[in-house]
Amino acid sequence: MPSLSKIPHLFWPPLLLLMLAVPIALAAVFVAKRETRALLAPMDLRPGFARTLEFKAAYDERYEIGLEMDQQVARRLFPCVIDPLAGSRSGCAGKDMPVELSLSLMSGETELWREVYSAKGVRGGRYGGRETYTLIFDYVRLARGRDYKITVQSLHDGSSLASAHPHLVVDVDALAKKSEDGMRSLAMLAAVALALIGALWMSIVFAWRAWSGRRRAKLSST
Repeated sequence: MPSLSKIPHLFWPPLLLLMLAVPIALAAVFVAKRETRALLAPMDLRPGFARTLEFKAAYDERYEIGLEMDQQVARRLFPCVIDPLAGSRSGCAGKDMPVELSLSLMSGETELWREVYSAKGVRGGRYGGRETYTLIFDYVRLARGRDYKITVQSLHDGSSLASAHPHLVVDVDALAKKSEDGMRSLAMLAAVALALIGALWMSIVFAWRAWSGRRRAKLSST
């Protein structure tokens, strides 16, 4: 392999662009994507049931805390809640999801957040395609690498939701997820742009050197 000192200076800029494009593309493709979901745990919504769960945050981001369940089952049980259009009808008055929880979030010995959540009057939520539906309790900013502990207690009989398999979920806010995906896409676009510019520059240099060689040969023959 020839050393850089033997490569004509005109080839250095396009070569550097191509060399820069490679690690950027590799990083965009192979750097492991951190797990956005910090916690997913089944919940018993019978009155008085309580549990404490520990988890670690992977991002310095805003996390959503909620109750995730099977969307199709929940839609069958509580169509007025799951379907925003149905929820606006007069026949849906009072047909709320029976969820009332006491929640507390701790980091070490410090309480960061406490709330008593009621799904009374709630219509709509977050939809995971056609598979899941999530009641969002609140949003809390967490710190990457820090350990947290959340305590949840059911204050109302929500056992009618058992067939929808409710789970407590702590997940990175959807906007933050889109931001990371966008950064990966931008990195890949940057790598492609650098590679194209480098290749075009290289082809121009080759063409110019070939033209210069022919011109010198023509001049030397006259």
